[in-house]
Order: sequence, then structure tokens, then C-alpha cells
Amino acid sequence: MTHPEVAKAKERGKIEWQMWANVLAVLGGSLYILGGIIGLFNFEAKGIAIACISIGALILFLEWPRSKRLRGRTIGRSFQGFIVPIVSSFGKFWENLYFRAVGYIVCAIPSFFLLPCTIGGVVLVVSAIVYLIAAFKGEVWKPYAPQKRAEKKGQILKAP
Repeated sequence: MTHPEVAKAKERGKIEWQMWANVLAVLGGSLYILGGIIGLFNFEAKGIAIACISIGALILFLEWPRSKRLRGRTIGRSFQGFIVPIVSSFGKFWENLYFRAVGYIVCAIPSFFLLPCTIGGVVLVVSAIVYLIAAFKGEVWKPYAPQKRAEKKGQILKAP
């Protein structure tokens, strides 16, 4: 048997892999868009550049809302409250991290045919690997819509 404090310390040190994968996917989508814009103006494969911009925008939109953390406080991103109902309408389809991992590997394929998009594709593949680790650990995406805080109204002090 272990001491309760040791068990609590192990639980505190547990990594939430899905949060890291989410950040990597947002970064990968952003780099995908940036690489597509550069590829649109400086390279001949304009079709691939447009596809990379579209895929990057879709990934950025789908990955923008953060998942609810298992422990601690979740800090949502700006405008997350508007996107969460749309993303959570996909239901179990989007909560499945195996699907996300395979989807991001498939989405990364066009990036390897256009040089400026390669970094975004590599980051998406790394994100997919981290999503696979999170799925093997049993993590799932839980929708989190930030609530507005009630403003505290204090007494107004009169000048002496």
C-alpha cells in the first residue's frame, strides 16, 4: 500500500497529453496557413497552397476550443464559447482522439509537396502522435464553455 500523499503527488505529476496535442494542432494549423500563403505567391503549386490554407483554417477552427482539464482550472481561449457548440455537435465523432490522430496524418500529406508548408505538416504529424499517446492513456475531449463571471459590486465610499 502506498501512502495517500504519495498517490496525490503522482496524480499531480500526471501529464494531460491531449492539452499538449491541442496546442501543437493549433500551431500546426497556423503554420499551415502561413506556409500556404507563402506558397501561393512564391511557388508554382498554387493548388496545393490553397488546399493547405483551407486545411489549416479548418484545423485552427476545430482545435481552437480547449478541452476541460481533468484537474485544476481550465482557462478558455478567446471566442471559445461561440465555437464549442459547433464542435461539440459532432458528438463522439470528434471526441475520439484516434480519429483526430489519423485525420491529422491524412491532412499533413499535402504539406510535403510544397516546401513552405512542410513545417506545418511536421507539427501536425507530431500532434497526431501526441493525440495517439493521449488516446492510449484513455483521455477524451470534454467540451468546456467558459462562464461569465459575475461582477462584484462593493460599497461606494464617500469622501470625508
